[in-house]
Amino acid sequence: MKHTFSQARNLLTISADESERAELREMSDIQSDKATHEFFERLICNSELQWVNAEDTGDLTAAPMLAILGDPVTKDKIPQAIGVILAGHYGNPPQDHYHPIVERWAFMAYETQSVLEALRDNGAVVFTSGRDTTHIKTRLEYLRRELRAERISYWELCELQSYADYIPQDDTELRQAAGIPE
Repeated sequence: MKHTFSQARNLLTISADESERAELREMSDIQSDKATHEFFERLICNSELQWVNAEDTGDLTAAPMLAILGDPVTKDKIPQAIGVILAGHYGNPPQDHYHPIVERWAFMAYETQSVLEALRDNGAVVFTSGRDTTHIKTRLEYLRRELRAERISYWELCELQSYADYIPQDDTELRQAAGIPE
């Protein structure tokens, strides 16, 4: 399976090749959550995507959701985020640490067709984020603060690069950090 993001990152498209679609045609429990999670394991294990629940994001849906999580932080350092997931209780002194949910997409056609049925029948499924440019601007300012504090993570640099089209031409600080040529 492969995944791609639209330029505005409001759409996440997951595609299956013919051998994966043949595998789906042989599945008897194609509508189950268990089958979905098992089939998607090859994608989840080899990408930045993770399954999240609507309770974690505050969304009012039962749609399957995929997300990108930030690095774990303590509760007092949680950045502007869609939601959080408990990462663990550690440190000295021990504290709860949370993964901020940086981006998330949901398969909104779930009421009429399972994700796997759509992947089998169409060769691709589209998850939507409902994201607008306000969210992107907020994330850019958060990433700027992390960059200036010299604590920006590898994943946050990757996220910054994904927003290249939204960084103004005169913002040399973020453009340079994102690796955009002058």
